[in-house]
Amino acid sequence: MPAQKLLWLAYFIYVAMLTNVSQAVALPKGAQPSLASNYDSSRPFRCLDGSATIDFSSVNDNYCDCSDGSDEPGTSACPNGRFHCLNAGYKPLTFPSSRVNDGICDCCDGTDEYDGKISCQNTCDEVGAKYREELKKLQEEAEKGYTLRLQYIKEGLEAKEKNKARLQTLKANIESIKLKTSELEAKKNEAEALEKQELDAFEKKWEETKSAKRDEYYKSKSRSVFNDLDSNKDGSITVDEIISNRVFDTDGNGEVSEEEAKEVMGEAGTISSYDNFVTDVWPKWNDKLVNIKSATSNSENLSTEQQTPDIDEDNIDNDIVTEDEDEIAREHVTTTQEEDIYGQKPEHDKHLKNLIAAADKARLEHKTSDDEKNNVENEIGEIEKALGGDFGLEEEFAYLRGKCFQFTDREYTYEICPFNKVTQSSKSGGSQTSLGTWGSWIGSENKYSRMKYEGGQNCWNGPDRSATIILSCGTEDTLISASEPNRCEYLMELKTPASCNSRGDKSSHDEL
Repeated sequence: MPAQKLLWLAYFIYVAMLTNVSQAVALPKGAQPSLASNYDSSRPFRCLDGSATIDFSSVNDNYCDCSDGSDEPGTSACPNGRFHCLNAGYKPLTFPSSRVNDGICDCCDGTDEYDGKISCQNTCDEVGAKYREELKKLQEEAEKGYTLRLQYIKEGLEAKEKNKARLQTLKANIESIKLKTSELEAKKNEAEALEKQELDAFEKKWEETKSAKRDEYYKSKSRSVFNDLDSNKDGSITVDEIISNRVFDTDGNGEVSEEEAKEVMGEAGTISSYDNFVTDVWPKWNDKLVNIKSATSNSENLSTEQQTPDIDEDNIDNDIVTEDEDEIAREHVTTTQEEDIYGQKPEHDKHLKNLIAAADKARLEHKTSDDEKNNVENEIGEIEKALGGDFGLEEEFAYLRGKCFQFTDREYTYEICPFNKVTQSSKSGGSQTSLGTWGSWIGSENKYSRMKYEGGQNCWNGPDRSATIILSCGTEDTLISASEPNRCEYLMELKTPASCNSRGDKSSHDEL
């Protein structure tokens, strides 16, 4: 028999039992049918707690004789008395008898207000119809949610078995992949060693060639440089001739002092001949002197510099661009000069090209295998993490893993990614705030009714943020609320079919 029919049958049986009991025994007003045997008018009444025995005529006489108030279920005489109304057509209700005849209709059948001060209409049929409609909708939702839950369970269990099989395959393959990677690494190292050996030899030979050409070039340049420095062409170089060339400005102040000139010329204070120049000056200054300009050129340059106007601050960006372009031009000049001195660097011979190609191939093969190894190891780790996770007694919550759900209020958007993290984002923009990462299940009666996320972003002068997620039955996976009941402690509710534990969700019925 469907669960919904069973529910209705139980309800009507209960109402029938109450009717039969009340008909069999003339119950005092406000007495509960389940206690009918204690209210037998043919004998004295004994207080339910056994504190006293009184004549039955004293029941509901508006005087409290029993310490537990059981002799006055229909009056407000006893502060601890309890009044019961049948509410036929709806749900029975029991409440403190102090609310009897207080001018407020507590029972939908109006039986609690019988002194005539107020007239209570019997609305049990109306509220009962609404209740039954809500109960029907709730039942339908529970039915649909439970059907989806079964699908979640099916998919969760299937995914778990697939993960187990996949893990077994990966673990069977990982050792061979590691071995292959190790072998390819050895081949790579061997190829790179041969490549390095030949490249080092090639570069060494090229450096030797450059050194020889450089010596030859500088030797040929030394005579012309000497002649440029010897401005009066007397076969020697004086202090004044040194001072006229800024290449000797070692402190960078824009001019060559006598001290700087004497440092170049040595204690003799003069460079008496070309041979003396080649021996004492050229070795130390040749890199700068190769491109030296004559005194006349320097004087012209100095005159030009003196006529250069101040830099316009408004055009500073253009000046910077010009400096960058000058730097590129200087690098180009340097490269051109090197090519003038050394000539073009020779290409690698066929043997070296083959070694480089072989090393490139070995590097690529090793990288491909190493990437495969890393990917397999990462996948093994992810699968082991999933298999070690607690996704419910029947894997019903595994369906939620890898998904995220959002709820937006007036200020923030909250997002929960089950078994991963909870975040908060301001609607006005800015970065996400971590409210915690997955911790554990913390439900009391039902372990899987609450999730705890901990270790979120620290609050100013407070604790780390944390979030508790209440899970309830629903036909869709939806985050329906978010709040901060305590500072830095967040509370949210996630409705999901995974929490529909049966076709008739008892917790929802009790709340209704």
